[in-house]
Amino acid sequence: MTTLVWNLLLAVIWAVVLDDLSPRGLLVGFVAGYLVLLAAWRLGLGSGTYFHKVFAAVAFTAWFGWELTKANLRMMRFTVSPLRAMSPGIVAVPLDDDLSDLEITTLASLVSLTPGTLSLDVTPDRHTLYVHAMDASDPAAVRAEVKDGFEARIKGILR
Repeated sequence: MTTLVWNLLLAVIWAVVLDDLSPRGLLVGFVAGYLVLLAAWRLGLGSGTYFHKVFAAVAFTAWFGWELTKANLRMMRFTVSPLRAMSPGIVAVPLDDDLSDLEITTLASLVSLTPGTLSLDVTPDRHTLYVHAMDASDPAAVRAEVKDGFEARIKGILR
């Protein structure tokens, strides 16, 4: 069984034993199961990649929440400020050669979820993602945000 399945099984057992099948009870059980499995791994049982991926996923969720907050505030400023000039545009973002279809799809979806940006297309050779940005006055900054922010973190979770 994979470590994730063991973790889910421990979460359900925790919730059943404590008679708390609410989402909160399952979440507490998941965290408790994670800690038990982490302790077992530290004693030499099992593989450690699961623990790194869970940590990366939690860190990504926090980072993405912060990015969403910043993007919403940026769009609010564009909306309410009469002096703020928008310079929308389409930016070609080069993609790493080794990205899988799942990673490209996840990247495009997360870029589209972020206010002010929208994924338009991926070239047939899968080397370029076209992104519409509400503020494309600095295309290099848009590219860096997608490459260094989204792409790097997605690779950390999905690999």
